[in-house]
Amino acid sequence: MLHMTAAYAAAVTDTDELAQAIHRLRPGHAPFTVSRIIVNEVYWRTAQLPGRNDLPGRQICWDTIATIPLDE
Repeated sequence: MLHMTAAYAAAVTDTDELAQAIHRLRPGHAPFTVSRIIVNEVYWRTAQLPGRNDLPGRQICWDTIATIPLDE
């Protein structure tokens, strides 16, 4: 499994800078096959730190919103 993230967002934002950064990726000709896209909603929740019950911690979590197959 490959986790590839171009950006995370927590609000409405202009994506021009992101699009330009993706366009500059090299090598631009590298083969890459994508068989599906998984859309996740990512959020943080309060959690205890392992072995440190005296300190509050945070845990990253996600819910899958959609899985989009890209079969040919």
